[in-house]
This record gives sequence, structure tokens and C-alpha cells, in this order.
Amino acid sequence: MRRVIFLASLVTLLPLSAGAETIIQNNAINIAAVVRINGQPVNVTQNGAYNYAGVIQAGARPSATVNQTGTVVNAAGIAQSGRHMVANVSQYGHGRASNFAVIAQHRRR
Repeated sequence: MRRVIFLASLVTLLPLSAGAETIIQNNAINIAAVVRINGQPVNVTQNGAYNYAGVIQAGARPSATVNQTGTVVNAAGIAQSGRHMVANVSQYGHGRASNFAVIAQHRRR
């Protein structure tokens, strides 16, 4: 009997308008890409060796939270355009892990 072990997970979400989105990934390699227009808050939690998250949001109140715990790389990018924006990134690297985060916000009138 063969055992299949998933080492990686990939999530890509492109809803134009929907409720709050929560993504939880617990594999060796985690990749999440989210694009939201006029949507509710996005929460990404990743626990693995290689964690990559990208969030792009536009609307009146874009909100994104990325939490990453990893042993090699934690990389997060959040880009927002709106009036009242919230962006949070929390990264914990074990040992010699590298943490990278970029937050870009554009306030619309």
C-alpha cells in the first residue's frame, strides 16, 4: 500500500466580493495568493519550512493579516488601495530562517 504525503499547498483566491476569508496552511511549502475587490478581511496563517503569501485588495476598507511560522523562509506582501486600510504581518523564524515583508498602501479619496 502506498502512502501519499502532501508536501506543498497552493491556494489562489480571486473573488470580487465575498465574506471574510481565512486560509490556514500547514505543509512544508505554503503558497497563498489572494486578490479581493470590495471584500471582507483576509487572514492567512502559514506553518511550514517555506511560507509565501501575497494579498492584493481594493475597496473602501481593505484589511489583511498574515501570520507565518517557518524554519527557512517567511515572505509576505500586502498591497492595498482604499480609504481605511489595515495590514498586519507577524513572522516567526526558527533558527536561521529569513523573514521578508512588504506592505504598500494607497489612500483613495
